[in-house]
Amino acid sequence: MEEHQPNDIATNQIVNQQTPQSDFDPSVTNVRYAENITKEDFNLDVNVDIHSISGERVQARHYEVPVAIEIREGDIPNQEHYLNGHIIVDARPLPWYIRVKFWKFCVIAILTVSSMVVAIVLLTITLSASSSSSSSTSVVESLPKEGPTSFPALTPNVRTNMPTYGLSMKPSIEIDEEYIAMQRGVLEQYYIETDGDNSWLSNEKWLNDDVSVCDWYGCGCNNKENHIVTSFYVQSFKSPQQVPTVLGMLTKLEYLKFDKVNFEGTLPSELFRLHQLKEMILISSLEGALPSEIGNLHALEHLELRENRFDGQIPTELGLLQSLTHLDITDHQDFTEATIPSEIGNLSSLTIINMYHNGLRGKIPTELFGLTSLEQLNLSQNSLSGSLHVSLESALLRELDLSENALTGMIPGALSSLKSLEVLKMQYNKLSSIEPGLLSNGNETLSSHLSTINLSVNKIDYLPTNYVRLPLLSHINVDFNDIEGPLPMFQNVAQIDLNANKFTGSIPTEYGLLGNLTRLVLDFNLGITGTVPTELMECDKLSLLSLHNTGISGNITFCGSLEENLVVQVNDVSICGEECECCCKTLF
Repeated sequence: MEEHQPNDIATNQIVNQQTPQSDFDPSVTNVRYAENITKEDFNLDVNVDIHSISGERVQARHYEVPVAIEIREGDIPNQEHYLNGHIIVDARPLPWYIRVKFWKFCVIAILTVSSMVVAIVLLTITLSASSSSSSSTSVVESLPKEGPTSFPALTPNVRTNMPTYGLSMKPSIEIDEEYIAMQRGVLEQYYIETDGDNSWLSNEKWLNDDVSVCDWYGCGCNNKENHIVTSFYVQSFKSPQQVPTVLGMLTKLEYLKFDKVNFEGTLPSELFRLHQLKEMILISSLEGALPSEIGNLHALEHLELRENRFDGQIPTELGLLQSLTHLDITDHQDFTEATIPSEIGNLSSLTIINMYHNGLRGKIPTELFGLTSLEQLNLSQNSLSGSLHVSLESALLRELDLSENALTGMIPGALSSLKSLEVLKMQYNKLSSIEPGLLSNGNETLSSHLSTINLSVNKIDYLPTNYVRLPLLSHINVDFNDIEGPLPMFQNVAQIDLNANKFTGSIPTEYGLLGNLTRLVLDFNLGITGTVPTELMECDKLSLLSLHNTGISGNITFCGSLEENLVVQVNDVSICGEECECCCKTLF
C-alpha cells in the first residue's frame, strides 16, 4: 500500500467535469475528475468511492477521521498514473448520523435512552401510588381484631384514602406505602377514640387529605419526604380519656410524649411494642402496675414517668434497657410497697436517676453507686431505710440527694471519693454521725467542687472542723442536729445555717473575713456567748444575722452599706438597718 503525500504547490485544486475515460455508471451524480488529489481532500463530510480507470470500484468507505487512501494491490494504477489524474472520485454528502461528530452522537444516544428509562419509572410509580389508596382499606381491615394482647379493630368508616403528596415525582425516596396507609388509619382511629372533634384543645390539620400526616398537630417526621411519623406529642383533653392501644402499631415511632395529659386507666402493654422508641415521657394520671414488657424497649434512651398513680413494684426488667441514659420515675404516691430494683445497677450508660417522691421502701441498692457514668442521683422524699454501705466508683457524680428518707447510721467516708461532687443533700433522715475521714483535710481526692452541704434535721453529734478546706463551699446547713463543740471554721462560704444545735463558745472573728457572707443563722444555741465581733460587721454583703435564743450580749453597731440591707434578729426582735442612720442596739 502506498500513500500520496501532498504537493507543496497547489496540489489541492479539484476541477469539476465528467470524465470521458470512465465507463462506470453515468447516473452517478456529483462526479469530479481529481487531479493531483491528496488525502486532505477527503474530509469528514464526504462518502468517498474510489474507482479504477475502467470504472471498476476498488474501495468504498465512510471515513470519520482524516482519510488515508488505501490502495489494494493490482486494482489501482501506479503512483504516476494516480498523479496524472487517472482516478475518478464520486463524492456524495454523508448521512446525518455520519456527519455529526462521534461524541455528539454518543451524548444524544445517552440522553434518549435515559429519557425513556425515567418515563418508564415514573409511569410505574404513578400506577403503584394510585393502587395504594385502594389497598389501604384492606390494610386497615386486616389489623388484629381479637385476642388478649391484640390491637382493636379500626373503626370501619375510617377514611384511609392516601394522598400521594407528589411521591411519584421523587423516585429516589424509599417509600413504605403499606406502612404509610396503615399509619394513617391508626392516627385516624386514635382521633376517633379520643373524640378529636370535641375533646381536643387543638386538632389543626388532622384528617386533612391535602396535607401530609407530618403536618398534623403533634405529629413529627424526621424526613417529611417519606411521610413516616417518628415523634408523637399527645396534648391534653377537655375531658379524661383512655390511652388507645392502637398507638402500639406505630412501630416506627422514636419519640412519644404525654405531657400533663389527663389520660386515666392503665398503661397499655401494647405501647411497649414500639421497639424503635428512644424517648418515652408519660406525665399523666395513669394507674395500675407498670407492665414488665417495658423491658422490650431496647432502643430507649430517655424514660420519664411522672405524676401518675402507679402502684405495685417497679419492674426488674428495667435492667434490660442497656441504652438508657436518663431514668425519671417520680411523684408516684402509691408505690408504698415498692423497692428500687438492684438490676438498675446494670445500666452502665445511665447518667441521671431521679426516683424521688414515690414512697419507696427498703434499702438503697449498692449497685447504684457502681454506675461509672452517673452524674445525678436523686432518691429523696421516699421511705428508704437502713445504713449506707457504699463503695462509690462514680467519679462523675455531681449531685447526690438522699434527703427526706429514714436512713440511719453514719454518713460513710467513702463519699470523699466523689471528686466531681457539687451538691450533697441528706437532710431529714436519722443519720447519727459523720464517719472519720469524710471530707478529710489530708485527702487529696476531696471534692474541690463541693458547693452545697445540707445535713439538717438528723441526729449528727459531730461536725469536722476541716470544712474550712472546701474552697467552693457556698452553703452549709446543719440545722436541728446535736452537734457539740465550737463553731466550725469556713472559707468563702456565703450562707451558714447552724441553728438548733449545741454549739458553744463565741463567734469566731475569722467570720469577718468571709467576704461573700450573706447569711449567718445561729438560733437556739444557748452555749454561744460573748459579743458580736466588730469584724463581722465589715461583711458588706451580709443581709441576715439571726441570733435568737443564744447567749450573745453587748452592743452591735452597723453602718455604711449594712444600714440599707442588714436584718438583725435577736430575741424575737428584728432590727432593720434602713430605719436608722447608724444603728446601735443592745443585745440581751
